[in-house]
Amino acid sequence: MTAILKRELRAYFTSMLGYFYLAAIGAFSGLYFFTTTLMSDAAELSAVFSGLFTVVLFLIPLLTMRLFSEESRGRSLPLLYTAPVANWEMVLGKYLGALILYSLGIAFPLLFGVVLSVFQAPSWPAVWGSYLGLWLVGAALIAVGLYLSSRTQSQLIAGVCGLAISLMVLLLDAVALVFPEPVRSILFYLSFSERIYPLTLGLFRLGDAVYFLSIAGFFLYLCCRRLAARRML
Repeated sequence: MTAILKRELRAYFTSMLGYFYLAAIGAFSGLYFFTTTLMSDAAELSAVFSGLFTVVLFLIPLLTMRLFSEESRGRSLPLLYTAPVANWEMVLGKYLGALILYSLGIAFPLLFGVVLSVFQAPSWPAVWGSYLGLWLVGAALIAVGLYLSSRTQSQLIAGVCGLAISLMVLLLDAVALVFPEPVRSILFYLSFSERIYPLTLGLFRLGDAVYFLSIAGFFLYLCCRRLAARRML
């Protein structure tokens, strides 16, 4: 698993995708920090993390679309099957590679918090809660994107399907308002933004963390099952 993890991290930076992701996250973080914190003279970063929530929904498919699709298209996946690596190690290695890169990207606001604390300390529980909320969103959606990538040889199809799911996540709250009860309550219960909102206030609820981690675990399991089925062919 460690070898696959290192291989994936190396692949992100040999293909420039890792640099593009970090540059995009850094640019948007800086923009939101300037417009919502410095311009308003406010010692808080919740607006920065709120803006990044939308940004990462569209960047995560870029991180995940190539993970298995590239292997299938390049015919290197059968070579991995012959290696002494279990399916779960292959899946977890690729998953952790994407998750580590994602985690580094969303850490930019933490650096801004350090700079801001020189003049006026922000609410660090809210800052760390916001970071955790974004991290949990990424942990769930990266697992979904990994599974989508295992279903097709086309990176484009995997990316488009990932973007469609990100749009669904983004618009779920607005769509929920159209429906009557109890459908509205069910959709709000499934809402990502509703679940990370308490974290932006520094309030940790175990149920919210379990919700995101359950999604991640479910799709990682499906990905392992998919690889097992392909290995038997």
